[in-house]
Amino acid sequence: MESEEREQERSGLEIAPLDFISRLPDSVIHHILSYLRARDVTSTAILSKTWNRTWSTYPYLVFHFFYDNSVTEQQQFLRDVHIKRRKHDFLILAGNSICRRLQLDFCVQRFQLYIDFPDMELLTPNMDQWIGIAVDRTAPELAVCIDSLSGSDRYFYSVPQSVLLASSLKVLSLCGCRFESGLDIKLPHLQKLSLSHSCFTDKFLFHQILSGCPVIEYVKVSFCKWMDTLLSVSSLSHLKYFEFLYCDGIDNVQMDVSDLHTFSFAPSLGNWPRSINLATCNALKELKLSGAGDTANFWHQALTFQIQALEVLEFRSCHGLGSIRISSQRLKRLAFRDCRHFSGAEIDTPNLEFFECCNCDNPFIPIKASDDIKIHLRFSLSGKTVDWVVKLNQFLSKLRFFQDLKFIVYHRSKNMIIHEKLSEIRFSSLCHLMRPKCICISSKSYKDLLDELFPSVCPKSLFAMYCSTKVIEILSQKMKDLRKDSTLLHKLVGFEVILSKDAKHPSDPATEYFIQAHSTARFEIATIILNWKYNVYRHSVTL
Repeated sequence: MESEEREQERSGLEIAPLDFISRLPDSVIHHILSYLRARDVTSTAILSKTWNRTWSTYPYLVFHFFYDNSVTEQQQFLRDVHIKRRKHDFLILAGNSICRRLQLDFCVQRFQLYIDFPDMELLTPNMDQWIGIAVDRTAPELAVCIDSLSGSDRYFYSVPQSVLLASSLKVLSLCGCRFESGLDIKLPHLQKLSLSHSCFTDKFLFHQILSGCPVIEYVKVSFCKWMDTLLSVSSLSHLKYFEFLYCDGIDNVQMDVSDLHTFSFAPSLGNWPRSINLATCNALKELKLSGAGDTANFWHQALTFQIQALEVLEFRSCHGLGSIRISSQRLKRLAFRDCRHFSGAEIDTPNLEFFECCNCDNPFIPIKASDDIKIHLRFSLSGKTVDWVVKLNQFLSKLRFFQDLKFIVYHRSKNMIIHEKLSEIRFSSLCHLMRPKCICISSKSYKDLLDELFPSVCPKSLFAMYCSTKVIEILSQKMKDLRKDSTLLHKLVGFEVILSKDAKHPSDPATEYFIQAHSTARFEIATIILNWKYNVYRHSVTL
């Protein structure tokens, strides 16, 4: 009898479902869920009563509301009455969803609100109420993004005084907002501030905001309407990261922050400031500059003494770099992106670990660097000559790790070719790809390369020439990940992997010539057919 009971117990243990995640404390489950999209977190509520309770106390609240402004012919006939009712229904839906979650008795850790709505007069009272509740709940993270357009004009949501006096805030992100004069700003615990597509009605407001954040560590300001020609930042002993991109009217930049580690700057409409003073930023490790100004002149006048401390230096869309000289013992990463007429730079960086040159006229500049340097080159073959290709081959073949470089050639809407070994490439065959084809030659992993390319490249066919099946495994996994990603403008809805024996011929003659020129017994060829679809739900509402 005892033996039977023991046998039943053992068999019961074998078939009993083991849901270890549900047994974890709510705080641990909430932390795990915080890495997921809001829509995925919401869907867990239907799994069981336990998960529904877990979701109902989830402290990271993210709301996306997209107002569909399209109307049918019948709705257009009804015009104002129908449109007004639709807007009213939209606000009721949004308000009920937000208030229902905020009024529950649990601690809110993060409140994020993204709204695309055309009528600010209707929106503002509701916004004040929703944000006021979140502030009262002492949420340490607040993000508000308003996309409100009427024709070509953008309307801005006035930031409530309560937000700028919220002592609990540690992270604040605002987009599409207005800062009015006369605001009192006291954010004693704010560590991270991000402002984009916003405006200031007083030229001293931005300085006032920073002064009211004594422990601020991270500041990013982008595409904001500015009221002053001077950008001056000082007396912020905790500030480590400062990014200032595409804001109007800046003529002089004065950074007096001794512990600043990273500084990024890009002017609005190519209007490079007359001066950028970083003389007292003795701890500066990363410098990132963008813009079409006379960067070479700025480099010589303002930063020659500063370069020795830098570890990361990046240029983007800087077209005056032809005569600069970079000499540093500490520099580890150097990048040039979208820099036209870039040819005459002299680089002496013996400890450089990574060099990147993308969409520049001359990616094979003279460079003195470590033997173990890694590179990432991306360029178009359009307009290039045979001599240019020969110089490229000579530059690459001198690199010690030439054998390990990856090779990718692609046309944005047609074909992509991946060759596992750059050392096996016949550079003379590249001359047949001189039409608008882009080439990527890199030390990066395939995962990093594909993560970089696929958000903007949607090829119909991918041809992989490989000697290791691991390449196909990586490609297949990437396609599976893309199918699950609903945030892309073009969503991958299906793909098919065809191995060598059943491989299809490319429709592009240049692609077919390249494949035939490199077909050897050592390399297999796989064809991946991809089916893309425009993602109309990319901005869908998430409650």
